[in-house]
Amino acid sequence: MSVARLERQGGGRYRLAGEITVETVPRLLADAAGLFAAEPVEIDCEGVEHADSAAVALMLEWMRQADAAGGRIAFRAVPDRVRAIVELSDLEDVIPIAH
Repeated sequence: MSVARLERQGGGRYRLAGEITVETVPRLLADAAGLFAAEPVEIDCEGVEHADSAAVALMLEWMRQADAAGGRIAFRAVPDRVRAIVELSDLEDVIPIAH
């Protein structure tokens, strides 16, 4: 399994990489604690090698944290599998995915 990681890119941009699964999400949540302030954040998911429905739960939790901090978050380069789960769950209006 590839280690999941959230890498700071600067200017409110981050890169999500590795395998995003039920096993790796708790660590990602801990790593991102306090990350979402009042500034906009963009998370590039191009480095995600594998993801399951836990990735959608992670995205929702990060959005909740950003909202609580008065900030916003957007995701880009979301893997097709995760995008499909978002669409099947009717969450397109909830999770902002840049095209």
